[in-house]
Amino acid sequence: MNLPKPTSKNNTTNIWRWLKRVIAKPRKRLGGHAICPYLQQYMDRISLVESVTPITVAENFATFHRQFGLEAVIVYGFDWDFDRVHKEVDAINKKFKTKDVECLAMCPDSEGAPFPIEYNYTQPLIILQKRSTLQEKRNHLAKMTDYYTYYNR
Repeated sequence: MNLPKPTSKNNTTNIWRWLKRVIAKPRKRLGGHAICPYLQQYMDRISLVESVTPITVAENFATFHRQFGLEAVIVYGFDWDFDRVHKEVDAINKKFKTKDVECLAMCPDSEGAPFPIEYNYTQPLIILQKRSTLQEKRNHLAKMTDYYTYYNR
């Protein structure tokens, strides 16, 4: 098996800093909303995992997120292009379709982000979340706020 080499320059301190300063930060351009409005609330239930095999991390997340009280895992440490990352995301979502897992991605070379601001991280990330929580919060945002009016359409 030919695995991609890890990106050891990427470290958890930089990712946590980016999450707090970029993704969880309320923005005037988004009507006072953060890119991820609930991130701050769940920050202590998110884990960062360095891996060149995100699907293995997804398997473990699907099995253990309840036992460890995790809401999400952010996988980093792989040097893949946009197409390779999204192929992995599709495979994870297909494999865990009946589990409480939703997989999303952020890539430095992404275009057409849902918001009209630049917020991509410098390395590709795969985000594994509890689908039930994600759906509940999306529904709340849609019903109770104007959050989705800021989405690019």
